[in-house]
Amino acid sequence: MRPASVDYRPRVEVWTDRGDSPYASGQAVRVHFRADRDAFVTILRVDTDGRVRVLFPSEPWEDNFAGGGRDYEVQGRYDRDAFSIDDYPGVGYLFAVASADPFVYDGIQSKDHWDYRLIADGRVRGDPYVALTDLAQRIVPDGYSDWDYDIAPYYVQQHYDYPRFLCYDCHTYVSYPH
Repeated sequence: MRPASVDYRPRVEVWTDRGDSPYASGQAVRVHFRADRDAFVTILRVDTDGRVRVLFPSEPWEDNFAGGGRDYEVQGRYDRDAFSIDDYPGVGYLFAVASADPFVYDGIQSKDHWDYRLIADGRVRGDPYVALTDLAQRIVPDGYSDWDYDIAPYYVQQHYDYPRFLCYDCHTYVSYPH
């Protein structure tokens, strides 16, 4: 397959239904995205403890083509909300990646399903921006640079300046008390 032209690099934007307003535990989250032109799109979630999940497409074999200039809503498995807040208080992230060419999910899937053990052992540690752009480079074709990304934070209970998992490099993981 011949990669799309550099002149056809799509731009992507991701956002939630609440914008910058914090979510409460158990609250449903609606996730939206838009590419400025036709593109293949992948949406990931990093929760407040650094756990990574793919929100779109639901499975690696599902269609992830998005027509340009249209708003899309990410559908959850069983209802219209992308996910419900099951996070501890903190800041989580939504990460959208767009490419003019299909993604190569081989490095993060096993037997036609997402394999989170292959994605940094299922958990981001350290700087989420670095970890997520590294992950994006794993799913775009080798040597491919015609992709774009957007990161949108979401907050649980209140605004936080940095993610809990940023400190896991220096401190051990401690479960939040229930």
